[in-house]
Amino acid sequence: MPKRRRNIVKSKMPSAPRAKISTFARVPKVLGAGLFITAVLIGMAAISSPVEMQQAVAYKSALPAGTKLTLADLEVILLPKVAELTNYQVTTADLIGKELLHAVSAKSLAASANVSSFTSRLQELTISFDQKSLPAQIASGDVFDLWVIPQDLVGNTTGAAQLVLADLPVAAIAELSSGISVEIPITFFIMPDRIAAVLDAIAAAKPYLVRK
Repeated sequence: MPKRRRNIVKSKMPSAPRAKISTFARVPKVLGAGLFITAVLIGMAAISSPVEMQQAVAYKSALPAGTKLTLADLEVILLPKVAELTNYQVTTADLIGKELLHAVSAKSLAASANVSSFTSRLQELTISFDQKSLPAQIASGDVFDLWVIPQDLVGNTTGAAQLVLADLPVAAIAELSSGISVEIPITFFIMPDRIAAVLDAIAAAKPYLVRK
């Protein structure tokens, strides 16, 4: 008998739409890249947007009380304009020629709230000191505390040392001499209302300077 042929039909599974799958597979990556680029562009725009600036005045170096300000002591700087700097709106013209009542640190800002303390109210007071009792290398602008030791007429100590005035700036000092001990006059900047107290304190006492 003739052999029957088996008709074997091989069925094939439909192939997956590869192109579409890979296209959709790329969507999240493309979308993520787009968001990243957008964020970068927004950040660059924020950085490149102009910031409003304002001028301020700063001290070039630390200055003691009593310093008479000159243009060489000051520098104009630019800072971002923010509400916190409204009290620092002063110009060099507001400060030049005026004297500091308080010491200032280097790079600190001159504030409008402190302008009233830049004044010429300071006066000069000269006090004589025993050369042997003075600290070494005194110069104009140095700051000292003034102490006294009460003494009687013959020089005997009659009481404990007392602080008379702190932060006393030197205005000028006479040239120190070599040899025997002599009285050396030193001129200080001082507030007018403190002069009487200092003179009373040194009238019956020996003055000493303690370096800050």
